[in-house]
Amino acid sequence: VPENKCFWEYIKSDKVKEVYFTGMFTSKYNGIAIQYIDPESYTVRSYYPDFISFLDDDTIRIVEVKGDNKIDDLVVGAKADAAAEMAIHSKMSYVMHASNDIMRKGVI
Repeated sequence: VPENKCFWEYIKSDKVKEVYFTGMFTSKYNGIAIQYIDPESYTVRSYYPDFISFLDDDTIRIVEVKGDNKIDDLVVGAKADAAAEMAIHSKMSYVMHASNDIMRKGVI
């Protein structure tokens, strides 16, 4: 439900030109896969963020929605760090929205 609400917020926002839901496409063919080191297995894994949005200021934002109980998880943190680093080097931004923030107050 939080992913759905977040997606609709992005769709309805005047700040967003386009938004694409990519989270369900967990393969190398979805257009964006972020490599990270899994802190538990020490293996290289792929992470597929929930959305990609193109904003009215011509920036691109990688968006992840996470349950509040997962925000401090080591694997989630490794994914977020890798995504943030990739975003900076690709002239994008990365944001992780907590489910409660989406449901209580909105995020965009």
